[in-house]
Amino acid sequence: MPKKILIVEDNDFLREEIIAIVEETEQWIAFGVDSAEAAELTLLSDRFEVIVADVNLPGMDGISLLRSAINKHPGIVGIICSGHRIPAPLTNFYQVPKEEAIIALPRLLKKLFPHENGM
Repeated sequence: MPKKILIVEDNDFLREEIIAIVEETEQWIAFGVDSAEAAELTLLSDRFEVIVADVNLPGMDGISLLRSAINKHPGIVGIICSGHRIPAPLTNFYQVPKEEAIIALPRLLKKLFPHENGM
């Protein structure tokens, strides 16, 4: 059964590119939103295994969003996209370089979920 991943990115083009890359296999169903506030509403109505967020979002930043999501939804994996190294604020927190997100994210997902086929 496919796992769900929530992509939180205010750049429409990049968000759609990340969704397309993640959904190249049948192992992931990706959903995208453009703000932390929209992500919080989405997390209230659906369950996700992974949330990927840009650091610089309008309103609440990506780190605050991941901190909140990980605290409210035990077991969810948080991945931040940033051009700068950020100390991990919580367990289940990972980082990919924003400029390499399209390549680095699938590799990280394969590492975190090794029993999944195709990624």
